[in-house]
Amino acid sequence: MGGFWFNTIESTPGAEIVACVDTNPEALERVVQSGRMRTDQCFTSFEVAARSVQADAVLIATPPDMHESVCIAAVEAGLHVLCEKPQAESIVAARRMVAAADAANRVLMVAQNRRHNPFIHTLARLVREGRQGRPGQTTVTFRQIFTRDSFRDMMAHPLLIDMANHHFDAIRAVLGKEPEGVMGTDWNPSWSRFQGAASAVIVFDYADGSRVVYEGTWHAIDVDLTSNGCDWRIECENGLYACKNEIVYEGRRGDSASGSLGSVLEPVPMVEMERQGHAYLLDEFISAVRSGHIPQTTGEDNLNTLGMVLSAVEAVETGRRVRLVGVT
Repeated sequence: MGGFWFNTIESTPGAEIVACVDTNPEALERVVQSGRMRTDQCFTSFEVAARSVQADAVLIATPPDMHESVCIAAVEAGLHVLCEKPQAESIVAARRMVAAADAANRVLMVAQNRRHNPFIHTLARLVREGRQGRPGQTTVTFRQIFTRDSFRDMMAHPLLIDMANHHFDAIRAVLGKEPEGVMGTDWNPSWSRFQGAASAVIVFDYADGSRVVYEGTWHAIDVDLTSNGCDWRIECENGLYACKNEIVYEGRRGDSASGSLGSVLEPVPMVEMERQGHAYLLDEFISAVRSGHIPQTTGEDNLNTLGMVLSAVEAVETGRRVRLVGVT
């Protein structure tokens, strides 16, 4: 992810990488050999880097168990923070990060890039406008084949903690409400590269009686979805919204008793976006640092997403419904 963020930052006007920190000297040497950084800009200690260079912000792309310590050190050094997800390994740790950023009056933003693309923004607009009435049941389907060597291979719940984290955050962005409880199960296909569970079915329930069913696998046999890997179906009182291959459709409610199955789904105008994904995040982060406005995925707001993730993990481990934690 650090290498990916290099590309995003280098292509963003007004952003400059002034230092790179990695505990692995070989990784730093590769950055130097690529011509992207000088040797005197590379450090194996964040504390040394913070004392040695003048910077405005830190982008944390470490494994999750290091997020809290680096974030707190950064804000105490006067730096704003854009942190990869998951924000932390526990709600308590994430709250400490939020408290430290607040005490230092620094921006803490979590990199929830997958909520910032045209189909998610379009679905959110349709739900907000209420064109088909109130959503009653939503199904989100994810299928992807993960092939990179990484720390995720060793996770107990790689799908839920790392990738579904994005999808749960997008569910919040689209529906505009927080779940009350969660049930589910996860498992690992025999062919999976992961040691932990790569597949899951999760059900979130809400105070208004609605449900969200999440069906995901991060080690599918084949994939017929887009690179985003996610399709949606939001059924409402009067009709539905559907997303296939990142195109959003809308249709009226059918009536099986009369033999009418409703109108054919028609594509809807998509929200136009100048920037998407990581580029959107970085632009919003820079704007928040410069102007003081509050970005969408602050550390405090992301407690709700992390709460969904950790509660889903508890639900699959205990086999019971779990009331959501961390919801603000």
